[in-house]
Amino acid sequence: MAIIVSSKLVEQNKNYGRTINHLMEIFINKEMEKRGIRDFQAAIGEIFDDGKPPKIHFNKEATFVLTFKNKKLDQNLVGQKMTVDLKEIEKIEWREETLDKDSAKFFIFKWNKNYWVLDFDFRYNKAMAKEKIERAKEFLNASRKLNVNDFLNVLIYNLWSCAELITDAKLFLIAQLSKNTTEHEERKKQLRKFRKTSNIFSDEFCDYFLKLSSDKNNARYGYMLKNKFTETFISKMMGVLKKELDDIKL
Repeated sequence: MAIIVSSKLVEQNKNYGRTINHLMEIFINKEMEKRGIRDFQAAIGEIFDDGKPPKIHFNKEATFVLTFKNKKLDQNLVGQKMTVDLKEIEKIEWREETLDKDSAKFFIFKWNKNYWVLDFDFRYNKAMAKEKIERAKEFLNASRKLNVNDFLNVLIYNLWSCAELITDAKLFLIAQLSKNTTEHEERKKQLRKFRKTSNIFSDEFCDYFLKLSSDKNNARYGYMLKNKFTETFISKMMGVLKKELDDIKL
């Protein structure tokens, strides 16, 4: 959701004004100098996690969409200048189809001398995360169709696969994580790290993931697991995995 920022906050380097100044210093000013641009009204920045340099789109390059609360635009106004009160705007969004789906993004708009508009989504690899999420849902849905008594080993391995894909999706979204860093021990290391420093992974999910991880090989190779997993335990586990999936917003 776009944030309206007073020019005074930018001048005083406070609150979201500090965020704007930070983005200007790191990304905008360097690109303006490089391209010989003296000023801008709108800018969209794309940031990548694979070493690729950021892309900055200025003015006409920075396509975005305005949605109004109660106002509809007259088709005769297309291509013409118009006056719009900030209070009339419901939301401002960049055009996703013109940008890289896997980049983190920010949007800065100088509305007038009194206000700036700021929006950002500092999540990487959304396309890859979406693919992981869809596969995780498939494993969870397949697990619901398996009888605990007859297919416990397959059920446990499916649930572990679901939890692993959820972990990958969240790590892709929040961290500058190598796309090749998919070894199981690395996942557990990252999970423990973010469990301590943020609320990205719930404690319940972490506990279930580590429990499933410790038994996935036993499930895979046919060892008896009936004494380790009850029907009630598995039902709760499925609920936690579903909640974790529902909480991922792209």
